[in-house]
Amino acid sequence: MKEFEIIGRAYKYASEAHEGQKREDGKPYITHPLEVASILAEHRFDAITLSAALLHDVIEDCGKTKEDIEEKFGAEVAELIEGVTKISTISANTRQEQEAENLRRMLVAVARDIRVLLIKLADRLHNMRTISALDKNRVERISRETLEIYAPLANRMGMSTIKSELEDLSFKHLMPDKYREVSEAINANVGKRAHLLTDAVEQMQKQVRDSGISAQIASRSKEIYSVYKKMLRQKRPIEEIFDLLAMRVLVSSVKECYTVLGIAHNLWTPIPGRFKDYIGTPKPNMYQAIHTTVIGPGDGPIEIQIKTHEMHNTAEEGIAAHWKYKSEGAIDERLGWLRRILDWQRESLSAQEFMDSLRIDLYDDQVFVLTPKGDIFELPKGATPIDMAYAVHSDIGKHLSGAKVNGRMVPITTRLTSGAVVEIITLNSAKPSRDWLNFVRTPRARQKIRHHLKENESKELKKRGSELLQAALNNFKLNLSVAKKSSEIIDAIKAAGFKELESALEAIGFGNESAEAIARKIAERKNPTVIAHKPISRQEQKSSAGSNVIVDGFDGLFVRFSKCCNPVPGDKIIAYLSRGRGVAIHKNDCPNITDLSNEPARIRKAEWSGKTGKFSAAVLIEGSDRIGLLADITQAIAKEGGNILSADIKTKEKGKDNFVIEVNDAEHLSRLIEALKDVEGVCFVARAGSK
Repeated sequence: MKEFEIIGRAYKYASEAHEGQKREDGKPYITHPLEVASILAEHRFDAITLSAALLHDVIEDCGKTKEDIEEKFGAEVAELIEGVTKISTISANTRQEQEAENLRRMLVAVARDIRVLLIKLADRLHNMRTISALDKNRVERISRETLEIYAPLANRMGMSTIKSELEDLSFKHLMPDKYREVSEAINANVGKRAHLLTDAVEQMQKQVRDSGISAQIASRSKEIYSVYKKMLRQKRPIEEIFDLLAMRVLVSSVKECYTVLGIAHNLWTPIPGRFKDYIGTPKPNMYQAIHTTVIGPGDGPIEIQIKTHEMHNTAEEGIAAHWKYKSEGAIDERLGWLRRILDWQRESLSAQEFMDSLRIDLYDDQVFVLTPKGDIFELPKGATPIDMAYAVHSDIGKHLSGAKVNGRMVPITTRLTSGAVVEIITLNSAKPSRDWLNFVRTPRARQKIRHHLKENESKELKKRGSELLQAALNNFKLNLSVAKKSSEIIDAIKAAGFKELESALEAIGFGNESAEAIARKIAERKNPTVIAHKPISRQEQKSSAGSNVIVDGFDGLFVRFSKCCNPVPGDKIIAYLSRGRGVAIHKNDCPNITDLSNEPARIRKAEWSGKTGKFSAAVLIEGSDRIGLLADITQAIAKEGGNILSADIKTKEKGKDNFVIEVNDAEHLSRLIEALKDVEGVCFVARAGSK
């Protein structure tokens, strides 16, 4: 009775708080929290959860506080509502960052109380049921997020009914034509074969009853999106999808499950490779059953799913069933995937990396491997011993030197399969290789390998930078070891734009900062009169560089843009590790890259980071000389926002002029070239060095 009382009070409070508010479809807002609570009530949740569902929007939309809720409904309800509310109240620079932070916060809240996610899933389900009232862009964005994140989350929770409805609704709004096509094909095929499935159910019922087993047998057809995915994955028409029709057999015990399996295989011919025992090896989302596909009546394939009533209840309600019937500790054992994701988010992954790691871990393609001691590790399909090593511990991955699978030595790039016993072999002298990035599947392994490579590369650069700076200091009879301890070097480093010596040494090692320029600044502070009139060498001029380029997945590296081709954003680019001059960025079609291709180890993948900046571009202009031509050319450049850095002008009857112009990107340069072509007397304009 007390439970009904708190639910009634929650409904009254929510109704008053949402008074006058409307949904996008024009209905009173209170209909939404009421529907969310109804969805959870179908799963027989407790009064606290249902009350929180009724109140889940009052903090975010009605100006109520957590303290208000706690005072009227208790701390447990208030904590649940705050957990759901935090998911929406986020500010970020980009939508991707917002979505990533949104999900990070939700998963942290879920780790404290799984009901936060269950309320959120019910909330998303009702929003998807009523999504038609929104504009096209919002429908597409929300449907895609639902399909990529929330449906897989429901699947991970083992809540198959919610998962299937979320998938079908998302599919319907993202690809309406394909949805209609698959739906009509399913109905047509099921209609043709329905009587055959009915015959099969009757035969099974008789055989099971004759064996003394009390069973509940029913038929079903596959969900629309599930069928569509199988058509894509198997590259088959709908007529060849084996489990379009399925028979579900529910019994009382595991022993009876295997007895029914024997009956099915005696009645009909099993299809090889279509038997799966999820009782012996449950899925990560707690799903247990025996699946087999047989050639049934009419020579058509029928999938048979055999499970106990308890297994079926878990399949329908997933972790919700365990919340109600098990201890909190039992839930924790089922949420290793959630703990893994939370571990990754604590490792400061970027928004993109976090979303990638979440997608990899949410989707169902997983393998289970064992250590020689019997510990079980869950990895994404396609994972290697490298992934396994980093899953055990980052230090194990760092010193991985070999692996045994089922007692045999194998390459560490071998793809692992479920049930394999994997022994990781380590050596203190072993260290990660850049090539490993081509084989690993887990975000944790990828992030740890990149961190090691960057750290190791940084050490090498600092060492080289130290050597170059000492060589430059020799010109002023100064010693770097002694200078390190002086205030002059700190002033000199800051004057050069660095916060600390280590950063300056790394920049020198990359070739982005001149050792001579830094040495001069140190010497000036040591003895200004000695070098007051010492000429500045060309090496002291700072190279063009910045964090506008990502090299091998790393951004923020010191690079220089090659003068031979002057790449600008929008160009396809490549990085070259030059000897003693750091990382040089060339256009992909730069002739010099062909000359350098005999050293493939020095060639690295590069792409623009998207950050804005100014870049040099060389432009060749040919034209018939006339009075005012040069003025018109410079005016056209200025009008398009270009800045002339240098010019080589030849005044002949038909001259060729070379300009180096500062531009924003390739598109800006293209507009500038088109503007120059319109100048009277100009007969040819092209980017210098272009093919």
